Amino acid sequence: MTTQTKTTHTPGPWKLLHHTAAQHDGDRAIYGPGDKWIADMNGGPNDNSETLANARLIAAAPDMLRALKQLSKNYGMEVASIVFPVINKAEGRI
Repeated sequence: MTTQTKTTHTPGPWKLLHHTAAQHDGDRAIYGPGDKWIADMNGGPNDNSETLANARLIAAAPDMLRALKQLSKNYGMEVASIVFPVINKAEGRI
């Protein structure tokens, strides 16, 4: 018997905020609705480099997933063949 675990995530939108908690030394953090903590992004409050770019990408993830799902419904098999693997990866199926 095979059991399949459905991977879920905190629903969007997510936002990137300056983390003000003293133990985080001013690093950024990703928050979901109701200011639910998603992840810390270490790099310091003035870091405008790769860490900030990664944080922005992570914060946009729920919106991108929703857009990919909409594209796959609206644009036939050519787009779906490109989009489905990405959706499956995001949802933990591959």
